[in-house]
Amino acid sequence: MTRYLTLPASADSSSRFLDALARALEESGRRAIWVQRKYVVLFREGDTLNRVRPFPWGSESPDAPQLTRIAINQSDIEISRRARILLGFAPESRPGHDERFDLEFTVLTEELEAIARWLPSWIAGRVDPEVPLPAPPVPCDPWEFDWRSTNYVWSTAAWNAQTAWEERVKAARLQRTPGKQAHAIARPAVSPAAKTAATSPAAHATSATPASGGVTGPARPGTEADHV
Repeated sequence: MTRYLTLPASADSSSRFLDALARALEESGRRAIWVQRKYVVLFREGDTLNRVRPFPWGSESPDAPQLTRIAINQSDIEISRRARILLGFAPESRPGHDERFDLEFTVLTEELEAIARWLPSWIAGRVDPEVPLPAPPVPCDPWEFDWRSTNYVWSTAAWNAQTAWEERVKAARLQRTPGKQAHAIARPAVSPAAKTAATSPAAHATSATPASGGVTGPARPGTEADHV
């Protein structure tokens, strides 16, 4: 069982997401632990050990949208012996992860808790194609995703907010440099669906942006082989 804390009102959104996710996973019958010092939830599915980690995405500018990328099985984390035991694995085992759960899902930070409650249903739908897979609790239009196979998604609100912010930044830059206006070439934004077809999941983690000329995403988290 996960050891939960009573989160204070000031708890950050990522902590609330991880707390809600660990609870929802256990309620769905899966073993899950929240490793609080590493901001990661580990869960077991069959003989695989999987990890969910949220991290801020985008610009640190105070007027930029507050975005979070939910990364599932995207971090190279060394799992401790104790964590393996808590999840029911042999102490010296080295379980792999289930590639069916690989996902990068970028959302507005305020959308996190709703996503946490939905993820166990999404996991069940990935495991068994006969299990109904409910639509996510936040819109992801106008792009159509196959939720049983996609590994790269933006919520509509997150995409629109980031695209609008990038357009404001571009417009402000052109106003500061009038001579460049005549040479400015507008390039259309590329939808997440098109990006998924054009590039690999690994490329998304380090360089994907919701509109050209925008902020480059941070490097894939956890590549320093964190020890949980």
